[in-house]
Amino acid sequence: MARLRTRAHRSLLLVIALAILALLLEMNRFLPGTWSGGDRGGARQVSSSGADTRTGVAEQDIPDTPEDAAVVKPPDARSPEWPPKLGLLIELRGVAGHLETDWRLGVGDGGTESDRPDEEGLVRSRDRRLHQQGFRIRTGGRLIRHRHGVDDPATRWVVAVPRAALPQQRAPAPLRLTVVDHETGKPIPGAEVMQQGTAEPSTARTDAAGRLNVRGRERAGLLTLKVSAPSHETRTVVLSTRDAEPAIVRMDRWVDLRLGITATGGSPVVVSAGYVLHADGSILARFKGDTPALRLREKDLQGAWIELHVIVDPERRTVFPFRTRLVRTSTKVTVPENRILEVNVRDPEGNPVINARIKTRFSPRSSSEEGVYRGESPLAQADSTRTDGAGRAYVAVPTALPYTVMVEAPQAAPLVRRFQAGDGNTPLEVIAEQGLQVPVRVRGSDGRVLRGATIVARASVAGLRIAAHAMTDTEGRADLGPLGEGPIEIFAWAPGHGWAAVVETAAEVMGTVELRLPPGARLTLVVEDPFGVALVGVHAEVTPADGGRPLVSPPRDVTWRSDRTGHLYIPDLPDRLYDVTLTLPGYGLEKLTNVRPGGSTYFATLVRNQ
Repeated sequence: MARLRTRAHRSLLLVIALAILALLLEMNRFLPGTWSGGDRGGARQVSSSGADTRTGVAEQDIPDTPEDAAVVKPPDARSPEWPPKLGLLIELRGVAGHLETDWRLGVGDGGTESDRPDEEGLVRSRDRRLHQQGFRIRTGGRLIRHRHGVDDPATRWVVAVPRAALPQQRAPAPLRLTVVDHETGKPIPGAEVMQQGTAEPSTARTDAAGRLNVRGRERAGLLTLKVSAPSHETRTVVLSTRDAEPAIVRMDRWVDLRLGITATGGSPVVVSAGYVLHADGSILARFKGDTPALRLREKDLQGAWIELHVIVDPERRTVFPFRTRLVRTSTKVTVPENRILEVNVRDPEGNPVINARIKTRFSPRSSSEEGVYRGESPLAQADSTRTDGAGRAYVAVPTALPYTVMVEAPQAAPLVRRFQAGDGNTPLEVIAEQGLQVPVRVRGSDGRVLRGATIVARASVAGLRIAAHAMTDTEGRADLGPLGEGPIEIFAWAPGHGWAAVVETAAEVMGTVELRLPPGARLTLVVEDPFGVALVGVHAEVTPADGGRPLVSPPRDVTWRSDRTGHLYIPDLPDRLYDVTLTLPGYGLEKLTNVRPGGSTYFATLVRNQ
């Protein structure tokens, strides 16, 4: 009997133990961290000294999870592309490039500027609206508004305080607009101003003083206006209603020209192609025939050129290239008297050289214009011809002017022959000597060879500039040529690297020319006016901030300008500090100091001239 009681007692104790164990397991579902099988691996009690005390668990190293709930993410959660993991750093720099600390940051158009910089002058933010709506910075009682962010997740935004005084922030009011002639500055009465971007575009005209009060505005405070006037080029401008100063729209005047093209003595000519060239070489207009009617902007006429390609011999397809200044006071163009010159190109063994290119250059008026035909024509070598299967070519040269003939034969060094007026009546015999190949190897700053690097060599032959191009192979090597003996400039570049250049002397026996390219990074700028309106066509000039060795520029002219969103990208700059000068007609000059390419985005504000 006693034995049965003992067994019953043990069974009851076992049932109670199982019940307690089940209760503990159930509690663990709602109270994680209370035992060694929980999520935290032990109860955590933090004393006043910050020491941790764990109970109910064997001694072992158990990592703590971060305290910041905004940082803790489920293991399968994807990190957002923006904001950056550590937040976005925003800094304000003064005119001298020093860090400003007395400013406030706001988001978008509305609300107040509440975020203030810390003791280091930085604001760290994780507010997504900064990227979506833009930001405002208030300093010294004045407001700088930047509306356009960047698509890539930049980690730092650097905002520059403009040198010019910013206009005071005022309540929206009718926008005062003045339309003037770009050249004379005189007001244009009766100019038609159409407000776009609305359900019913409104149209108004300027008064006798060229003024107009534009009423109504878009929600963002921006107005898109299409301005047109007789004899002027139509313009589309974007203005801000928050601008307290009158907006001045400068209109470019059209000039109608009708050219009369004849040969010496007044005989007619056949123009296969004609071009009006800007002073910088860009093409303003194309035409055919000897009496073209042209419409050009008046400001483009300053320093403009006319280039003609006159057919001299239709059977041989010989073209006489001629370029002269465009003089507005005279619309008559006289093509100089010319004749056909036969050119025969042979190798040292007397064999004809096929496909040699023949170029002609001459000064159309005086020695002061000798540089007219130096460099390449912007018309895709329309002023050159090539030898036929017999190594023969026919070119048109002036009869009464000095001229130059340049011969570029395959695998031969370029040759230049100069002639005085009336010379060269007999065929020109040219022997194409074997050209030199200059061995080049391109490496990165770490010494590794660079495949696919672009190499350009420039040399001067009898005052005419020539160029040779090559690309490196898998070992970073390339042969530049054919070139003649003498000094040459060698440039090299590869994606992700800056340009490098050396000056060498090409010779028959020479070692490999080594070039090391510095690492390159992109400089990102956003250029706007004080109210966040993107500025298009802002020109950037980059110079080293320390005044040391100048930046190696590409061997071709490169112009950096902002796009329609106000963004301006300068690729592959070596990692150093630069000063960037920003200019735009009608706006004050702005200079950013000590900027560094890389992950930062620099915001610049240009203020309109008063």
